[in-house]
Amino acid sequence: MLLLGSLLLVAVSIICAEREYIYKPDNATWDKARLNCQECYKDLTTITPANAEIIGLNRTSDYWIGLRQTINGSKFWSRWANGEPVLYQNWYPGHPVPKKKPEPQPTCPTPPATNNTKIEVMQCPAFTKLCVCLNSSDDNDTYFDWETRTNINSSMVWCPALAELCACLNSSEEPETSITKSTAVFTTSNFVTSPTPTMLALTSSPISTISNDLEPEYIEDSCVAQLSFGMWQEKKCNESLPYICYDERFYGHVEVSNMTTTGGNLSWSEAGINISQYKIEIIENKFKSVTNETSYSMSDLEPGTLYRVKVIPVKCDRDLNAQNISFYTCE
Repeated sequence: MLLLGSLLLVAVSIICAEREYIYKPDNATWDKARLNCQECYKDLTTITPANAEIIGLNRTSDYWIGLRQTINGSKFWSRWANGEPVLYQNWYPGHPVPKKKPEPQPTCPTPPATNNTKIEVMQCPAFTKLCVCLNSSDDNDTYFDWETRTNINSSMVWCPALAELCACLNSSEEPETSITKSTAVFTTSNFVTSPTPTMLALTSSPISTISNDLEPEYIEDSCVAQLSFGMWQEKKCNESLPYICYDERFYGHVEVSNMTTTGGNLSWSEAGINISQYKIEIIENKFKSVTNETSYSMSDLEPGTLYRVKVIPVKCDRDLNAQNISFYTCE
């Protein structure tokens, strides 16, 4: 029951948190942008279904957001920079680009070194077996004994059945042309047919493909920018772009104590780190002052008068949410 209560408190805190979004027009790399956001705000912005429309309004440029391919060893695109899980995504079609798997390496052995008098060629076993299979299907061909290599030169394999297949395919456009039985010789260094068959011409139009220059490129350890129309695309983190920071709206508490006919003491909640000063405004007498403390002594007030006071924290030259209080002086 205690655990359930704790979870409910956490949930309420998240739901009730109100965030402000600050657009920074100066260009910076993703890492520099994040440092700037952490210094004066909370962090680079997160995007959720609740704020996606707000953040995307009136945009004319691409902006860095708080998403990187991996954060502190997390799985790809699973955590925002502030550690929150990614529960909403809005990728541009074709993104993020997956990493291509490496192509399998050939398994045939490397030919041995050659000398000036004789070229020694190592055969590829898989192709040799294919030739054996094709040759053995023709009763007129000499049977090939794989174990003893009877009647076959050890440096090459004769494939008459394969040569006949090539000749048959090449003569398909002209039925009246007789098929000339030829002999194909295969080694790992060359493939020779006699006579040489003519290759078939393509009769259909080639399939249109996208140029490699136009295909999206996979970027290792990439960072994400929100495009001007709201969708996401990964980019190189060292590119310079504007960026969006977020901060949680500050809600503090102000108290009045030791009230007299002409004054009293104000005290208020600390507004967090990097607060340069607090502005104090007494609206009724247009009084303004500043302090670095979290308390202030008021004087020169009128007896029995209603006063409204604002305490405004200042962070990085930006006024945070004001703390307000109203009170009467003693008569």
